[in-house]
Amino acid sequence: MFGTFIKTAIRQLLSNRLVFTIDILVISVMVTCCLLIGVQVIKQYNFDQFHTKADRIVRVDYIYKDSQNRYHDEGLMEHSYYDDFREDLPQVINSTRYRSCWEWIKQEDNSIKVKLAFVDSAFLEMFDFRLLEGDKSSVLDDPNNIVMTSSTAEKLTGVKENFAQLIGQIITLPNTEQKEFTITGILQNVSDQSSLDFDVLLSYPHSAWYPRSTSGMGDTYVFLEIDQVTNIQNAEDGINGSVDNYFGEKISEGVEAGYLSPDQDVLRFDLRPLSSLYLDNSVSHHYLKSTDVKELTMIRYVAIIIFILAILNHLTLNLSLSVRRTGELTIKRVIGARKINLFYQFLTEAGLVGLLSIAIGIIIFSWSTPWVNTWYGWELNFKDLLAPQSIILTGLIFVGILILSCITLFMKLVVKPGFGLRSGKIERARLSTGFTVFQYCISFILITSAIFVFRQLEFMRTKELGFNEEGVMVIGLPDSFSEELRGRFKDLLTNHSSIQSIATSDRDFVFGSQTWDMPLPGGREIKTRAIRIENEYVKTLGLTLLEGSDLDPDRVDQPEILVNEAFVKQSGIENPIGHIIDHEIIDGTKFVIGGVVKDFHFDAVSQSIKPLVLTNAHINGIWNVFVRYNEGRLEDARLHIESVWKEVEPTLPLRLSFMDEKMDSRYKKEERFGRVITSASIVAILITAFGLFSLSMITLTTRIKEIGIRKANGAQSLDIYSQFVKKYFKWVLISIAIGIPVSWYLMDTWLQNFPYRTSIDWWVFALAGLMALGIALLTVSWQSWKAATRNPVEALRYE
Repeated sequence: MFGTFIKTAIRQLLSNRLVFTIDILVISVMVTCCLLIGVQVIKQYNFDQFHTKADRIVRVDYIYKDSQNRYHDEGLMEHSYYDDFREDLPQVINSTRYRSCWEWIKQEDNSIKVKLAFVDSAFLEMFDFRLLEGDKSSVLDDPNNIVMTSSTAEKLTGVKENFAQLIGQIITLPNTEQKEFTITGILQNVSDQSSLDFDVLLSYPHSAWYPRSTSGMGDTYVFLEIDQVTNIQNAEDGINGSVDNYFGEKISEGVEAGYLSPDQDVLRFDLRPLSSLYLDNSVSHHYLKSTDVKELTMIRYVAIIIFILAILNHLTLNLSLSVRRTGELTIKRVIGARKINLFYQFLTEAGLVGLLSIAIGIIIFSWSTPWVNTWYGWELNFKDLLAPQSIILTGLIFVGILILSCITLFMKLVVKPGFGLRSGKIERARLSTGFTVFQYCISFILITSAIFVFRQLEFMRTKELGFNEEGVMVIGLPDSFSEELRGRFKDLLTNHSSIQSIATSDRDFVFGSQTWDMPLPGGREIKTRAIRIENEYVKTLGLTLLEGSDLDPDRVDQPEILVNEAFVKQSGIENPIGHIIDHEIIDGTKFVIGGVVKDFHFDAVSQSIKPLVLTNAHINGIWNVFVRYNEGRLEDARLHIESVWKEVEPTLPLRLSFMDEKMDSRYKKEERFGRVITSASIVAILITAFGLFSLSMITLTTRIKEIGIRKANGAQSLDIYSQFVKKYFKWVLISIAIGIPVSWYLMDTWLQNFPYRTSIDWWVFALAGLMALGIALLTVSWQSWKAATRNPVEALRYE
């Protein structure tokens, strides 16, 4: 019996091969999109799950309340607490600190830049990073030891296999007091599913020799291993019961300085499991890998929309085909066919379409992953489909196709025997029309969304930044660059006709800044960004000085600072020039405002301009050199910089980039969002267009005799063509009318996330509408014209 169902299903597919080919192609595209998005979402939610203790390893975060009663999440703390937590809390089995930074390491004459992670000896026992060589219980026991990943070892030493020969070899790190370290372990490369990302492990005490990111309470992540998941809350309660023991002194200092609330509940601890950290980047100073949950939610909606469009297309085609099969079904019912057998027959057809679509979708998935990874920055591969959750997802898609196909099965089976013989067709046009209108409405919304997203992206890229990023190169300096060496480097660079000016800073407009809480008169405070600058920073970057003068490097008794307009506005200082900031920020140093610069976008345009302080005080190291070159002298300046670098630092490669490229790199998130929406709109348009093409073909096929009679009675081909095309145009116009207010609301809501945004102009909706109408016209015109110009004799020859 089942074999008969299969044979009948194949004959049915072959008899309507063009329609079913389009149907299978559309569902295959849907399957591919759902698998790509589904696997990506699964991978994101499975981050860090390869650690067997992921649910028991927690990071000690805390939430504090400032003097304005605002709450802040923080993940960095004083490094010494990790021992206290382990000793004071009976639920804690192990603990480790974690800090990371980029640095150069050397072996003989070879140098590479790596990401260092400073940890404690229990790190490899807590986390499941696999050692290829070495004993995880002892590789980090000695402060002289160093552990690196296999890819790092290969880059540094050239050894690709037999890593045992590297054990005992010496590695040099120029920025530590010790300088030389012994390789005691080689790790398997860190999984791309790990939120902790590093190349080299060092004993934590060596972190003291590297620049520290500062927050109010410390600069280090502390991880604890809890004995049982159920004891996490008990451990958290235990820490919160001893807040004064840990942070009492710092809280008192913060309250006295005016940036912490004097309330009793000013601070509480929050133990966050490792398994949840990747999905939660709400804490300040979040330096681990993380994702945007809103983006994951958005791409899930995209997958659902594509699934719905493809299924509606499938249902529309089946409803339309059922008109042609009414006679067949009626005859089968009259001669005694049971409903259950007919149900199995149609279910077999749906299952065959589903299986073919799944198979083709998997093939397209395998073929498209390299392009998808490049386009969206994902890391998918075919092996991801073999994961249990991916297999379940594939099965659910197949089951979804079958279940939703039952809608048309039901409508086919409710036909009473004899009804089909009397009428020859069933009224399903309204349902098919509704599906088509819905599909075009979604396509219109996606088209307008894609246009607005890229308009906003272009608006942010072209908006006046408040400084001149054109004609500026940025040189990244290693931590080993001393002040003396930096001065020599600057002097050598300056003495060349291609160089206009040079400035140095701790920040490069990409990797943040320090944040200061500065008290103001009247018990108020202002949270401000702080950047260390040297030399001709204002001139080199083209900042506009509104009041006062540039920083005076010779004034050491009371260092000057420059502030931006946002600082002046939010602080309420009426006459900022000469105003003394009565706050001992660094070693008892107070600052005087020497000048006010026009607001400029230190952060991306997607963020509002915040109060900013520019200072030449030693609040950080200097890691960036900005070089403005004379117009038309780019190549001369680049060659000169390379020559000077080789003279000053021959052992390390030059890190040279362009300021305008760095500015563009800040909009990767928005660009990725735009690409997703554009891709979704293209897929939606293709699905809808293919569906409309098939629907028009089926509709015209069932009306061949009607067209023949009309032409035999004198109707013109153009009149018949116009009659059919107007019907489809009416559907599209209804879709546009529904889609305009919906898309306007969605884009207005999305644009509210940006402090600086493009306008919602009417012409975008007009353009999207014309595109939708044009696509509909191209889709149905050929079929309609072919039917309208057909010789009526061919349609009526058998009547």
